[in-house]
Amino acid sequence: MYNTCFWALVDKGGMSPQDAEKRLSGTLSADKNELLFADFGINYNDEPEIFRKGSVLIRGKELVDVPDSQGVVTKRTHGVVLTLHCDIIRDKFWNEHPEILRGKPTRAERRQESRAQRARELAAQDAAPPS
Repeated sequence: MYNTCFWALVDKGGMSPQDAEKRLSGTLSADKNELLFADFGINYNDEPEIFRKGSVLIRGKELVDVPDSQGVVTKRTHGVVLTLHCDIIRDKFWNEHPEILRGKPTRAERRQESRAQRARELAAQDAAPPS
């Protein structure tokens, strides 16, 4: 919220960065909400999440088609970096991504995940129409 107020004061309000910083010094969220709405007609809750919550990068996996030397395509997992624009303070994020706090999985967890992933890959292959 600070950044939204700061740049509104600078870009739309014509303040210098130093004056905008002084204006916002010591303000609470309610003060910033009032400033945005009263001075600039901006409802902070209507701003896109990317501006309200910022960005977080996490490791993820996706299924990709991998052809072998005979041209047979199989599904494999591939590591990717995901950019999320969400609230990482609330429980929803942590419930959806427990692996972040859990740390490195145990050998048994890796084996179990590997078996489950292979089963998903085989199921995806079986469901795919023949080439």
